[in-house]
Amino acid sequence: ALAVGAVALADGLPPQVAADALARFAGVQRRLEELGTVAGVTVVDDFAHHPTAVGESLKALARRYPGRRLVALFEPRSLTAGRELFHRAYFEAFSFAHRVLLAPVFHADRLEEADRLDRDRLVDELRATGVAAQALDDLDAVLETAASEALPGDVLVTMSSGAFGGLPRRLLEALGS
Repeated sequence: ALAVGAVALADGLPPQVAADALARFAGVQRRLEELGTVAGVTVVDDFAHHPTAVGESLKALARRYPGRRLVALFEPRSLTAGRELFHRAYFEAFSFAHRVLLAPVFHADRLEEADRLDRDRLVDELRATGVAAQALDDLDAVLETAASEALPGDVLVTMSSGAFGGLPRRLLEALGS
């Protein structure tokens, strides 16, 4: 925003014109994009998939929605996201959520078992610290679990580097039915 303001001023735009334009900026698609609120449950879609991005997004959401239960629905879609190498970093990232629902590792068949993120171990470790975590068998189970457990005031954030099987929009529909 600062860079945009500086360029606008350098190009001769009045400061108020630049400020008004920035005030109308709706943000970037799939970057903490609020898709809607149904029955008091807010659904946010985020491209976060690397543990650093996951953690920063969850911290930002906790600041944006203080006092609300934060539920992370995560799909380890990329080959990077599905690697055991990032186990500890994911553990730290998900500690900022109240509830974590883990979808299957998308490229599990392309990773040796020793190299694949151990979702069950991650769930056990998160639970030991008080984070209600669960690894689910498929995307439909993630959807059904999230929709059935959602309470007014909850913020559900879908996190994936892919389409997540259309889960963000499907979740809004499920909450409305």
